[in-house]
Amino acid sequence: VAECFSLFVAYDRLNKTGNFNLACFWAGSTFSLCKVCMLFRAGLLAPEAFNNTSRCSSRKVLLALAAYAAAASNLRSVSFFRSRYGVSGATVVGNALPAAAVGLALFSWSFCGMTHAGQLFMELQSKEQALLMSRSSFVLATAAVGATAALGAHVADPSLGADASRWGAHAMCSDGFAQAVFALALLASMLVWRPSEATRSCSGGAYSVAAPSAPDVEGVAIGAPA
Repeated sequence: VAECFSLFVAYDRLNKTGNFNLACFWAGSTFSLCKVCMLFRAGLLAPEAFNNTSRCSSRKVLLALAAYAAAASNLRSVSFFRSRYGVSGATVVGNALPAAAVGLALFSWSFCGMTHAGQLFMELQSKEQALLMSRSSFVLATAAVGATAALGAHVADPSLGADASRWGAHAMCSDGFAQAVFALALLASMLVWRPSEATRSCSGGAYSVAAPSAPDVEGVAIGAPA
């Protein structure tokens, strides 16, 4: 909500007055970046739990997310100056390449982790869990295609030309398409990971309800501890 409100105020003021609310823009951009990093973190660490990797994987994920945050923030800064100071398209493309490379690496890392986890479940004859990972991989691959298209719209951005009739489309090219891709990917992930036997087993019983405690029988407690 804070992200949407901040970006709405920033772009609404830009469309009406031609001036940018810099504080709202950077607040919304920060919220948006944190949201994407949290989703990447979940996609990267969940398969690692099934693969029984060490804690060093968590540190690698944090370093990768830090690199993505730096590259994405740099791209947003250049895009901001592009609209105000006429930065060339070649400069924007050059600064978009690091963000695209790190984002592609994160997508690939997540996809490989989910694919490997699905293979492990197949070896264990856990077909429902393997199907869950397969569907998650499909959602991730589709989101990667959508993110690539959104990045293309952000870099090309035809609304920055001399034609004033196109200026109103700047919000969609700059952030709207990316927000739509994220919302659809999040919705699809929620549908895939809705509470079921497969998701319950994969999440370590996160959706299970603890049974009430039972009295001791010959010194052995039966049921979940209080």
